[in-house]
Amino acid sequence: PTIEVLPGDNLTLTYVNMLGENGPAEAGEMNTLHSPNTTNLHTHGLHIDPNTDTIFKVAKPGETLVYEYRVVTNHAPGLHWYHAHVHGSTALAVMGGIAGAFIVRPTSQQNVPDSIERGLEYVLVVTGLLAYQERDKRGFVTQGCMEGLTCDPATQPPGCTTENAANSTTYQFWREYTYEELSADSGSTMDSAINVTDPPTDPRIMYFVNGQWQPTVPVPVGGVATLRMVVAHGLGNVNAALNTSTCSLVLIAMDGVYLRARREVSQIVLQSGSRADFQLQCQEAVAAELLFNDEAVLFIMAAEVEDRNMDKTGSRLFEPTTDTELAAIVRPYYLSDHLQSTPDT
Repeated sequence: PTIEVLPGDNLTLTYVNMLGENGPAEAGEMNTLHSPNTTNLHTHGLHIDPNTDTIFKVAKPGETLVYEYRVVTNHAPGLHWYHAHVHGSTALAVMGGIAGAFIVRPTSQQNVPDSIERGLEYVLVVTGLLAYQERDKRGFVTQGCMEGLTCDPATQPPGCTTENAANSTTYQFWREYTYEELSADSGSTMDSAINVTDPPTDPRIMYFVNGQWQPTVPVPVGGVATLRMVVAHGLGNVNAALNTSTCSLVLIAMDGVYLRARREVSQIVLQSGSRADFQLQCQEAVAAELLFNDEAVLFIMAAEVEDRNMDKTGSRLFEPTTDTELAAIVRPYYLSDHLQSTPDT
């Protein structure tokens, strides 16, 4: 779910782990796969007590965690996110969808314009799935699973032993582990195959928006929609772009911090874990696509509306946020602009 707070709020979050037992995979070294059903929560971007937001507090199956988030009174408004972060099962948990948006809404004193806060808004949490290992032209997996060893695809995953190690390349330490491997290594008996309509060019890599494959969002022609996007995956950088010039994409915030001026982008590189707020405006009816690395992750359906002051969801339609409005947003001391400051002597 999306969590929303205001500056000065105290949020008590009770997190109940109702997952099944860890089974044989419960034990393991810190940064190797283990404890697949042990969980917790970790946030990105919030200015909160690190004793609360600690990755070392965990809930095993059947256990409960209580988080007390005390949001400082001068906290900047913006988009942040949270995810499960148990060392040993983070990749599996995030690929499985344990991630969400965490939004600090503004107070009236912070001067965030209505065109951002009261207009049409979509919160888009983009998760990524690396389904299975790449195969070479012989059909063998390209890397092994343990240092110094290789793998045979007949027993992959995991199946990485010295006895079946002759047919593929050796293990590379800095690589991305796949859902297929992690699922098998955790002892899951579920089918790890992922089948979607209109699969991507590289069927190993799939992006889901709010848990959905290529969902559609409606926008009114001429109106502004704010897209608040969380890049909630560890699959590396993505090049985000629209496939049409009929619609404009304007960056207004990055990583939970509002910019001081609008920045229209034809494409933008987004890093894993980053957040980006865009204002989308389409000048005529069109079916458009938001692309990640040239693959469609979101369909945009721009249609005419009878009342240009109101879209069909009941949200008021606003003009795009101006540079003057962005510059007027009140920022706390920890976001002061020191580009022109002279250092103390």
